Formats: sequence, structure tokens, C-alpha cells
Amino acid sequence: LSLPSVLPKGTEVKSLVRNVDLAPTLLEIEGLAPNAKHSGKSLLPLVRGGNEDQRLVISEGRGMRAVFDGRYRLLVREGAAQVITHGEEEETRTEELFDLEEDPGERFNIAKARPEVVRSLRAHLGPEAAAAITAAKTADPTAGGAPGETLLQIRIAPGGKAHRLSGKITAATGAFSVTPIGIPREAYRTEPALLEVGMSLGEDDAVGFDLTVSPPDANLRWEWFLDDVALSKKNFFAGPYGLAAPEIEDGIDSASKRNLVRAFRLPTFMPNRELGLFVVFKGSDTENPEETDTRGGEEMQRMLKDWGYSKDTGKKR
Repeated sequence: LSLPSVLPKGTEVKSLVRNVDLAPTLLEIEGLAPNAKHSGKSLLPLVRGGNEDQRLVISEGRGMRAVFDGRYRLLVREGAAQVITHGEEEETRTEELFDLEEDPGERFNIAKARPEVVRSLRAHLGPEAAAAITAAKTADPTAGGAPGETLLQIRIAPGGKAHRLSGKITAATGAFSVTPIGIPREAYRTEPALLEVGMSLGEDDAVGFDLTVSPPDANLRWEWFLDDVALSKKNFFAGPYGLAAPEIEDGIDSASKRNLVRAFRLPTFMPNRELGLFVVFKGSDTENPEETDTRGGEEMQRMLKDWGYSKDTGKKR
């Protein structure tokens, strides 16, 4: 960083820093208020010689998440990424832990020998990561269910405040089975075409359900309430990037809505900062293939609009 008359010259910061720290740093330099949605912290206290707790570096890849605290690096694997091939042999790993002081080349997995370090680092990934690991032991999270079935994943983020959560999902056609994620058994009731839930939601919980739906084009309707107030349509998000999806406020009852929420995996979100319901669809539903084939471009166009780089002129090309 170079900013004459503002930042000191020749200062070397040896603490861990992250790309997400850049935006808060620029805001502080400009004298602007920090953005509550930013997960990073300004670098200026470190540049000016201040002391603070070590910053954690959290990263994500395809089917993997990692946490680095300056000495230990924890790698959490999900879905197909859990399978490691050695020649003709396969090994399944849900997590790997490396001591970078003793093993900078990350050759020796010490996860089983240091379970207390694994628990400590995994906690920083949030309850969503812990739930993914638990689910992965019994099913492949990247799979779309058995032939003729669809996996619909729903997660609720409380936005950093405790709430009373209640809701109901019904299948107008077909039926579904339910796998709870972070929700105690006594908090919900199920029937082949009905799910009802009522529970207290902690300020940083990320809970929800995985629904195996049959047939794939079954129409689902739902109602969701926080503190006995209907969840606003602005708090519904869908797809691999978790973009705003007010269209699914009442459920998923059309091919266009199923394509809207289609994704390989759940998006990354911060339950202590974001409030809403996140939905993705993973399955073998092949209706309207032309719409499905173009979903990547459509998703990118939506992102550009949300970020302010593109505007809908109303003209068709």
C-alpha cells in the first residue's frame, strides 16, 4: 500500500491479511462508514503498528473449504471432492489438517491426531459447513437423488438476530421426503406431501431442509414467517450465487422457477449478516432444455444488473 502523507513508509506487516480486507481499508482511508455486510477488516490498524488477534483466512474451491489460522490449515471436503484416487485405489476424506510450521508441504494429514484443532477451526466455517460434513457421510451432496427424483435444498439465515421461525411446505402434486439440517426432530412434522416447522433460530444459525421430491416437476408451495411476520419477497435468494429471487416467494411451481434455482451446490452466505431463505435445485429435471442450457449466461446477466454494471433497457436483440 502506498499513500504518501497518510500511510507510514517502509512498514512491513507480517500478520495474515486477506483480499476481503481491501474494501474496508479503502472505506476507512476515504473516511467513509464501514459496510456491515463486509466480512473483512481494515488493514490500517496493522499498517500503523497496532496489535490485534490473528485474522483467519477462509477460502473456497470446488467442493472444498479451507481455514488457515497462521499455523494450522483445515481443509473440509464435500461431495465428489471427498474421493481421492491413488492409482487404482480410492480413499474418502471429509477433512484434512496440516501443521504448516512442521509440514509446510502439507504432506501429513493430522486431523485424527488433533481433533481439538479440527473442531476449533471448523467452527469458523459456521453451522452450514458442519451440516454439510454430516450429510456427506450418508449421501453425495452433489447428486440429484434417485432416477425420477429431485433434491431441493433450503437454508434459512437469521441475519445476526435471534428469531422465531415457522413455515409450511406442501406438494400440490407428487410428494417429498425430508432431511433436516440443524433442526431438531421435535421442531418439525412431516407427511408425504407436507412439512411444518416451528422453532427458535439463533443469531448465527444456518438451518434448513433437504427435500427429495418425486416426480421432478412436482409443484411445491410454501409459507415462511419470522417472528410471526411473513418473510418479505426481498429475502428470497436462489441459484449458485444466492441472488435475489422474489419470484419464489410462494414456492416453486413452474419450470421457469425450477431453472431459476438450479445449481450444483448451495451458495456461500453469512448467516450472521444476511437475512433470508436460500434455495437451490439439484436433479435430473430436463424440461425446457433450452432454458436450462442458457442459465449460466442468464445468471451472469442478473449478477451484472445487481452489481450495477448492466441495465435492462427493455429492448430485445
